[in-house]
Amino acid sequence: MDSLTFFRRSAWTGNTQHGASPLIDDWSTLLLRSRTLLISGDRAATDAFILAAIPGFRTPVRRYACEANGPLPRPDGTLIFDDVETLDPDQQEQLLHWLDDAQAAEAQMLAVTTTSLYTRVQAGLFLSRLYYRLNALYVEVGA
Repeated sequence: MDSLTFFRRSAWTGNTQHGASPLIDDWSTLLLRSRTLLISGDRAATDAFILAAIPGFRTPVRRYACEANGPLPRPDGTLIFDDVETLDPDQQEQLLHWLDDAQAAEAQMLAVTTTSLYTRVQAGLFLSRLYYRLNALYVEVGA
């Protein structure tokens, strides 16, 4: 059983292993304390992770499609930025400034990518400052 499957089963059933508290409790604590998370993997795996982890997110939970290039959402609760690798340089700067905003300090942000952002940083296609701001907690999920 891979770790995501174990995580999902533990999250939904409350199973314990070796007398430990349910895994979702461990993840909830980690998720609640982390302001920014970078989640990388194929679409099905990242969606499954997000679905399983929702009980640990700050409310309200909202999704933002980066490729839609709309205005940035109000900074509260948990904001899930899908396909963050699609942001152009201007959008990356805008998101970096948004993260620096005092109001955004209260929001939890999940940046979801299906490609390696670090490879994009190395190629000069993604701002290193933004990459390291998003990468406070890195979760790689896969099939």
